[in-house]
Amino acid sequence: MEPPKRVRTPTAAIVGLLSALLAGGPARALPQPLSVAGSGSSGRAKLVVLVVGLDPVALTETAALDAAAENAVAKSGRFDQESLVDALDPRAAANRATLLAEGRAAAQAGRTSYDDLDTAKAAVSFTDAVKAFKQTDLSLHFGEFSSAWVMRTASLVANGETRAAQNEIEKLVSVDPHAELKPENFPPDSLKQVEEARKLAAAGKTQIQVSSTPPGAKVFVDGRFRGLSPVTVGGLPPADHFVTLKLAGYSLAQQPASAGPVEVRLGEAEGAVAYHSALDRMAKDPEGPLRDGAARELGHLAGVDQVLALLARKSPTGQRLDLTLLRLAASDGHNFAFQTVTVPMGPTLAGAVEQALAAVLTRDEPERHGPVTHFKVKEGPADKKVIAGYALLGAAVALVAGGLVFEGVAGGQAAEYRNTPQTNTKRTRELEASARGFALAGDLSVLAGLVAAAPGAYLTYTTRAHGTAQAGPPAAKPVPTPAPAPSPAPATKPATAAATKPVEAKHPEAHAKEEAAKPEPDKKKADEDAAKAEEDKRKLDEEKKRAEEHKKAEEKKRGEDEKKKPEKKKPEEEDLRNY
Repeated sequence: MEPPKRVRTPTAAIVGLLSALLAGGPARALPQPLSVAGSGSSGRAKLVVLVVGLDPVALTETAALDAAAENAVAKSGRFDQESLVDALDPRAAANRATLLAEGRAAAQAGRTSYDDLDTAKAAVSFTDAVKAFKQTDLSLHFGEFSSAWVMRTASLVANGETRAAQNEIEKLVSVDPHAELKPENFPPDSLKQVEEARKLAAAGKTQIQVSSTPPGAKVFVDGRFRGLSPVTVGGLPPADHFVTLKLAGYSLAQQPASAGPVEVRLGEAEGAVAYHSALDRMAKDPEGPLRDGAARELGHLAGVDQVLALLARKSPTGQRLDLTLLRLAASDGHNFAFQTVTVPMGPTLAGAVEQALAAVLTRDEPERHGPVTHFKVKEGPADKKVIAGYALLGAAVALVAGGLVFEGVAGGQAAEYRNTPQTNTKRTRELEASARGFALAGDLSVLAGLVAAAPGAYLTYTTRAHGTAQAGPPAAKPVPTPAPAPSPAPATKPATAAATKPVEAKHPEAHAKEEAAKPEPDKKKADEDAAKAEEDKRKLDEEKKRAEEHKKAEEKKRGEDEKKKPEKKKPEEEDLRNY
């Protein structure tokens, strides 16, 4: 009887699957951008500045660091700089951008009408421009607001509205003492009033106490930076001043104030949660992969091409700050430039930071077979799990491959058993035992590989997807190389599937165990296979018993008649021919 053929395709598929598990990995999804990503309108890369204070002292210097970084970016001329406040609150920023465009259009229309001597129409256009500019970010556009206000006042003078013009001059100079009122637009008596108003402004003693919830917002009064909230701004002339508060992760707040306390509760921006989460991760791992990963996420969220990150902490050597300066690509985390410096706090801080950033903003390190990174990888619990997962997957591949080798050897032994004369009982028994041993070892090896693959895949994929919170591509740790499978006995060359049909020489009980370990399509087939295996075992036991009885009878007959030619033995274990 020809033995049933074993199908090895599932095992080969398992080996392929395990290899794919080792080679692949889940990509951590970045959050969806709040604004459109891409290069700026000028074709230059869009960049956002991110300052992270790592201790209380450094936190008090973040505003100065941010201002120095923004100045350095502007001086480099290589980037279109994006405001982090606007990037994290895109709808409010878009509304301010619309008002800014309207204000500029109205101001241009006013200049055209003024040049055409249509001063009545010019006054209307400049009034519209002032209203629009007043609702933009005056920390950035106060100069345009003041210029429109000057021209509205000039239009009133030209229209003969002297009293209204005088009131406007007093208010304007009180808010912007440096406003330029040109002689070609104002008569001498108006210019004299301007000088008197400037003297009063210089002698101003009004104070405004600005506080915010949360604290730490940048405070601008009439377009000039005055510190972080809470802050007292003194030496102001009595007038309605424009107070602007900006804090990354919160919506821009702007309101008029004349004197006394000004308390502002800042509303959270759209990207507040992602922003604060990123800052927390950067503070926890300022030298590791979480730093770069969090910076990348913020860059993607802000819709920029690059992130300039400044991480600051108090230096142990005097009144100084230790800075980590990093410029990276939001797309893949490639570090274009990286530098660590120590700068003095105080009046020289801004200059020292700008000088250090000049090199970071002008050099672009090329990629070398992938993104360049400068973080330190610390082996934490998540890293150990990933390593353990890879080790288990590697062991699984080795075990399954070893199992295939053993089963190939078993097939070769079975083929040799078939071709050996059954009169040579010693040799046939040796071949039978060897084939069974190799087949059993192969089955156990494949089964062990499957058992190791499950926890290996779980540890590798779940830990990488959720445990490391790493978006940037870190320097990969070497994966432990699986030990090579033990080589089979050199005396017998394993039969390949293409050359020799694998003939099983397995005990039916081992065969039944292997079949039970495999996934079976239906219960009925499983029951039939189990019953068949049991029947094969029973038949084999009966054959063995008959063979032993026959052998005893043969020996007895040989002893009685040695001269008589012994009868040719009936082949032992005839059913084994089927393996």
